[in-house]
Amino acid sequence: MRDKSCTLTGISAAVRTYEQLVSVIDHIGRYREKNAPVVRVLVDGDLYLGDSRVREQIRNGRSCDSKQAAEGVGGALTMPEPATEGVGEALTMPEPEWILSLPAVLRAPDHEYLEEAFRAVQVSEIFSGVMTGNLEGLGYLLEQDYRGKLYADSNFYLWNSGAVSLWKDTFSGACLPLELKSGEQRELMKTSPLPWEKMIYGRIPMMVTANCAAKTMGNCVKYAPDVKKSDVLWLRDRLGKSFPVLLNCRHCFNIVYNSVPLSLHREIGKWADRAILRLQFTVESGEETAACLDFFLKQLHNAASSGRISEDSGKPPFGEYTTGHEKRGVL
Repeated sequence: MRDKSCTLTGISAAVRTYEQLVSVIDHIGRYREKNAPVVRVLVDGDLYLGDSRVREQIRNGRSCDSKQAAEGVGGALTMPEPATEGVGEALTMPEPEWILSLPAVLRAPDHEYLEEAFRAVQVSEIFSGVMTGNLEGLGYLLEQDYRGKLYADSNFYLWNSGAVSLWKDTFSGACLPLELKSGEQRELMKTSPLPWEKMIYGRIPMMVTANCAAKTMGNCVKYAPDVKKSDVLWLRDRLGKSFPVLLNCRHCFNIVYNSVPLSLHREIGKWADRAILRLQFTVESGEETAACLDFFLKQLHNAASSGRISEDSGKPPFGEYTTGHEKRGVL
């Protein structure tokens, strides 16, 4: 691992709940004068279009300090004080860009949704680009002659140099495939000057399915008004491991996530100057999101200072974790 200091590309934060968004905005505000390392915020399209509070929160977060951003939730969240000691001096980052993230699955009935999302991007003056993980979303944007930034998510097929070559002139950037091991990812990056993101924290999707777990158990959230509304269920296997299931009723699909999150906090020194480092928040609460942001900021500062992560870099706030396919890919 390199011992010298490195030039950082920054952190990308992907959010899918209002509480996660507030935590990210609060984090950016607290470190604004120290050049917040969050350079990109990926906002779930369903969240932005379905919750009117989100639009106001983003506008406030882009123009006010952290105190005002935190007050925007009426004191509902208690954020930890920023760990500023030894943090920020080596970080020089631009203001974050805001990207609208399209759903993992899109079908013909979602055409009206895409129109709504496209209008939101065009008129909001918030988003500089759109991220998609499928051809349906990309195809619609290309049909509309969209001129903003286009980003490919990790589930968009970019496994090899041929695929990258095909799409390199279409996308402004892409997230490295989770199925490739670290060596394969680095080789892929050499094939194109395309700016890359690398997921270093978040639950890895194990399955995307049209079979609804809630409906199978007789608890349809979409059509049963007497059922308690929740967009997350938990499945437990024979070993007692619990797997979160994200219910997307607007587009009628489920995503089954791993029981523990991916965390590459000990690998940041290898990637901090190569790619934007993504924190992918899924089922985290606002407080858990804030704790993760603070933890990874410390790791990023270590990488900026020395190019390495020390053994005493601290215990992750999320406990058990996996390193995914970092050392062994799927092929």
